[in-house]
Amino acid sequence: MSSLLELRSVSKRFGGLTANEDVSFDVAPGQIVGLIGPNGAGKTTLFNCVAGSSAPSDGTIRLNGRLISGLTPEKCARAGVGRTFQIARTFHGMTALENVLTGALLRERRVARARERARAWLAFVHLERFADKPARTMTISEQRRLAVARALATEPELLLMDEVMAGLNPSEVREMVEVVLAIQKKGIASLIVEHVGGNGNGKSTTLRAAAGLNALDGGSVTFDGRAVHALPAHERVPLGLSLVPEGRRLFPKLTVRRNLELGAFTRNDREGIAADVDRMFDLFPILKERATQLAGTMSGGEQQMLAIARGLMARPKLLMLDEPSWGIAPKFVTKVLDVIQRVNETGVAILLVEQNLAKALGIAHHGYVIQTGRVVMHGPAQDLLHDESVRKAYLGH
Repeated sequence: MSSLLELRSVSKRFGGLTANEDVSFDVAPGQIVGLIGPNGAGKTTLFNCVAGSSAPSDGTIRLNGRLISGLTPEKCARAGVGRTFQIARTFHGMTALENVLTGALLRERRVARARERARAWLAFVHLERFADKPARTMTISEQRRLAVARALATEPELLLMDEVMAGLNPSEVREMVEVVLAIQKKGIASLIVEHVGGNGNGKSTTLRAAAGLNALDGGSVTFDGRAVHALPAHERVPLGLSLVPEGRRLFPKLTVRRNLELGAFTRNDREGIAADVDRMFDLFPILKERATQLAGTMSGGEQQMLAIARGLMARPKLLMLDEPSWGIAPKFVTKVLDVIQRVNETGVAILLVEQNLAKALGIAHHGYVIQTGRVVMHGPAQDLLHDESVRKAYLGH
């Protein structure tokens, strides 16, 4: 099969830092290709080189045999490269149709025809009902699909999608997968970046077992001196066990305040619940500003803070957090981990599953390393952070 995209010995350096080194691969017309790796592996940097946001230090990039490495983003787009970003970069004050129209106008200068194409791409990603609504009223998942529609409106032969499924719940992931498969049926090739950490090792399964969402096949779970493995999940929450799941699992069509109140579903002390809502607003000032906003229209970082606050509404002794930095902008990662540290300082124990190992071990007291379902190492967090085998396996140096 002939190649649409060809990368040959591509390297990208920033001063003394090498982000990509001698990367070569092909993407055939209409093919779906995954580019996977942990944080800091250089995936987005490589995307930037293909899309023209950054020029490679060495090597060549060709599309349909034409050299595109070093071209500007606009020229790469005109050559047939479309892209989305890890954080959906929609124009929040513009309608969904106007957002897609900005992409369509790259190819079609007649506004009426461009508008017609924009409507067609909105329908393609199942967002036609938002045509005349501002992008800021859409959920994160909807904004991700809107960004895909805008990129498709440029009529690319190759679509670069940077972690378009990060932070989405399972049903939203299925919706996005359906869109990706529909794109392939149109003959458009896709190069998809997705984060891969130590997936499949049993971290989330362990948290779900402790929370009562996964039944045990053996062993026991003891909490605060009491065996709880036979109790259903809703009976563990009043004992002090609270889980903030991966992907946040908020109620996107409910307000911030209502999401917080639902975090106290096992409680019946109305005054105490109201006081705790105010306490969450003190701990997370951004939530107070967004109190009447629908949760689904918030940024990924803001949603994560809401998910943590909702978990705290149960007044837990132990708060379990599953990948709290997943799918949020880098600037929010530090904020979220700072909040987790502050929560711990109030006396709440934290059990944290986190892909950003360096930052997680930087705030943790103790750490456990799980491989293929078994604890293979544990000890003080600082010892693990400086352990040579851990650094090589998880930090890349």
